[in-house]
Amino acid sequence: MGDSLFMMDVAGLSAAIAPCVPGFEAFAAEYGRRVEDVAEAQDCDLCVEVTPAMIACEREMADSQHYSDAYLQTLAVQRALAEELPKHGRFLMHAAVVEFGGKAYAFTAPSGTGKSTHVRLWCRTLGDTARILNGDKPFIWVPGGEHRIEAYGTPWCGKEGWNVNSHAPLAAVCVVRRAASNVCAKVDAASALDWLGPQIYMPNNTEAAFLALGLLDALMRAVPLYELSCDMTSDAVRASFEAMTGEQFDSWRVNEEGAEHAE
Repeated sequence: MGDSLFMMDVAGLSAAIAPCVPGFEAFAAEYGRRVEDVAEAQDCDLCVEVTPAMIACEREMADSQHYSDAYLQTLAVQRALAEELPKHGRFLMHAAVVEFGGKAYAFTAPSGTGKSTHVRLWCRTLGDTARILNGDKPFIWVPGGEHRIEAYGTPWCGKEGWNVNSHAPLAAVCVVRRAASNVCAKVDAASALDWLGPQIYMPNNTEAAFLALGLLDALMRAVPLYELSCDMTSDAVRASFEAMTGEQFDSWRVNEEGAEHAE
């Protein structure tokens, strides 16, 4: 590793990141600190040394050739971590996670469906009782046994920048679908696999991919799964909130909101 490292908290694990271009320290400032003594990396759970080849690989896969090396470096670190996380009982999920009452609720969907808009409406209508833990790429820890599955904030959080260096027990996972009416219904694991499977990062390494599938299976067995058919109004929040929390929406609602455009 290089002479300067960024020590980072990654879903309860310690990670030593050695960037090759400036910018990563500012990107992940809430999740760690810069260190000059490379000896501190000896006992880390994860180590990532970014190379120019890793950045070039991200550029080849990107949807634009105009991204900066600093931005592509963040993607390279995310990918390197996601490749290793299943070996530590964790995986990356494409979801927006909102925290309410000390519990995390994950909303997942293909990009552009409206999951970000939906969690924004949770926060606007529920006020300070809700906060967005992560807007796009949370890490999920599946510890096994009687321990609770946890959702963790990360700096990889989408264009809105919604993230908190915190975590909460995962109380439900919900797929969001656009519809003219608002209905949130519980679904079984078999029904959920088709939409939830593509929303987790699947490592290229066969062993790690096998572990990731096992973690996903454990999550689907332990955490209630829902399907939300919705528009972009607060009535959609009523549907998902009442189904997943068991609380009455009107008892917690603090703001009236109109319709929004999906993001």
